[in-house]
Amino acid sequence: MSAELPANRPSVRYVVTAAIALLAGVAGGTLYARWQRSELQTQIVRLKNDADDLRRELGRAQRQAELAEERAQTAATDAAAARAYSEGLERGLSTGEPHSTAADDKPAIEPGSKTASRPAELDTEPDRCTAITRAGTRCKRKAQAGTQRCWQHRDP
Repeated sequence: MSAELPANRPSVRYVVTAAIALLAGVAGGTLYARWQRSELQTQIVRLKNDADDLRRELGRAQRQAELAEERAQTAATDAAAARAYSEGLERGLSTGEPHSTAADDKPAIEPGSKTASRPAELDTEPDRCTAITRAGTRCKRKAQAGTQRCWQHRDP
């Protein structure tokens, strides 16, 4: 006798097809999960690189801020020294007393002149030019007869 299959029972072909589809779906899901994992790892690497870049930029910005602070402190110190020098000059002009600051040691450059001058009483060599060069040293030339300056530093 031949056994007949009940009508509500699926065919072997259907069962095999369903099994293949199920396995493909599981395998496909596994592949999709692996792809997602690799994408996440790639994003993590990118984020780490971005964080490193931001740390470097922050370090540069901090160094620039420190340099700017040093420049500001130097400018404030220079401004305070200039103010003190100016006040000393004003005090000396108003009282007739000479002012006393560390800046007295430096020659004053005459406007429009290539050299600076110092008072004649500082001369230890009367026949030597009294002009002060740009380098801040006294000219080494001999003064012209009847003057305190050499041919190059004579008054125009």
